[in-house]
Amino acid sequence: RSLVYLRPNLVLVYDRLASDIPRRWEWNIHALNAMTVLSDQRISLHNDIQSLCVDMLAGPTMQFAQTDLFTADPANGTPGQWHGNFHSTQLLGSTEFVALLNVGCSPTAASAGKTGGVWTVPVGDKIITIESNGNITVGPSDTVPPTVAITSPAPGAAVSGPLTVTASAADNVGVAGVQFKYNGINVGGEVTAAPYSVNGDTRAVP
Repeated sequence: RSLVYLRPNLVLVYDRLASDIPRRWEWNIHALNAMTVLSDQRISLHNDIQSLCVDMLAGPTMQFAQTDLFTADPANGTPGQWHGNFHSTQLLGSTEFVALLNVGCSPTAASAGKTGGVWTVPVGDKIITIESNGNITVGPSDTVPPTVAITSPAPGAAVSGPLTVTASAADNVGVAGVQFKYNGINVGGEVTAAPYSVNGDTRAVP
């Protein structure tokens, strides 16, 4: 389990689970009062003026259930509790849960997606990256696409033989690198610092 605290009121919870035999996995939460079920992936808890929303951003196909039943009543006047669980609908050998705890239930845009074994979780103005080795990074959200243009040769110019191709690139957060391509084929390696240029040769191009 890994926790990421996003000030002032958000906590991202990442769980990766595995077993030698397939199991029905549960993600459990407890409260003094019955929980409001908004969907099988989202609930809210309320106690006096305080509230907490739980959003399952990713996980197995799941359902939510809750109960206030105990095998025995709490002792010494301890109040009863409600026990809720998001549980997988199928038996699985392994699974992952990505949950967002939102104190105060403030409107927050959040989602989670996995590509190449890496989770990308945009939450508000942050992006959380969870790598397959468990490393987690938090960075600013980048919703503005970069701009890039070939500056040399000029558009429409006729060229032949060896030449240098130069590009300009800009982004509101930062440019990681520029990869030159011809018909989808990489020309040289990624250029990670300005000036962005690569040597080419038209005689090597069909």
